[in-house]
Amino acid sequence: MKPVTAWAPPEGGVVAGTDAPVAWVVDGADDHVVAVTARLLERGVQVRVAERAFRLDGRDFARGAAVITRLDNRAFPGDCAAVVAEVVKSFGLTAVAVQSGLGPGELPDLGGRYFPRLEAPRIALLGRGRFDTTDFGSLWHTLDHRLGIRHSPVEDGGRVELGRYNVLVLPNGWSGSGGLSLDALKEWVRDGGTLIAIGSAASRFTSEAAAFSKVRILPEVLGRLADYELTVLREWLGRGSNTVAASALWSYQPRRGSSIPGRRWAGVIRRRRNCGSATRGWGSSCRKVR
Repeated sequence: MKPVTAWAPPEGGVVAGTDAPVAWVVDGADDHVVAVTARLLERGVQVRVAERAFRLDGRDFARGAAVITRLDNRAFPGDCAAVVAEVVKSFGLTAVAVQSGLGPGELPDLGGRYFPRLEAPRIALLGRGRFDTTDFGSLWHTLDHRLGIRHSPVEDGGRVELGRYNVLVLPNGWSGSGGLSLDALKEWVRDGGTLIAIGSAASRFTSEAAAFSKVRILPEVLGRLADYELTVLREWLGRGSNTVAASALWSYQPRRGSSIPGRRWAGVIRRRRNCGSATRGWGSSCRKVR
């Protein structure tokens, strides 16, 4: 055994499957793809994320893969291929250069709706107020050291211009007593902002009185589990998990000798019509109305 003097990331880089690739793909099976994506966005590279598993050039890629296309980065000021290779190598991952963006069979293509383009994050991390300092330090270390992306610590109680950011992170312990009002945050989220509330900070947005979200914390729903179970069951049935196949529905033929509901009453109504409007009767004969 030899003592470890320094940690070295595993070898990575670009797998050159073709000399003229249409895109580079970083597989979503490794969690470090999140850090690679954040670092590429920080460098000005346009990145797409795969919402479904797919297959290109005979290789399978997991959901969550980062996809960098030449078309999206045609205006990139520099060598996009070199930047991709540098970033993935720094995290010990590999980017596969693919020649075709067409997926086989029913699998998605690169130009389809399952590859949305990501927006570069403009992150505000709430600090300098009433919060859990340990949690704040952990969040800051993740953003600054592990992901290596820029973010702005903002003061709770000071003037926060939410329009400058598209991501707001609230550490554990935030009580909502500062300068950020619930109405302002609700409008900011409605306009497309992403709110991340950690731990007890989420309780400010999950109560029914806040009318902020349909999400509820566990202690609030323990007495209403039956209602939530019914809602989940209806949603599951609505997704078609328990539906009858159309072919079986339209090919059904009734058995010989089976009675058809309504046939007996249809005959009664027909006899009543034959008796005329001045009669009434529900049997085999008609009686005159006096």
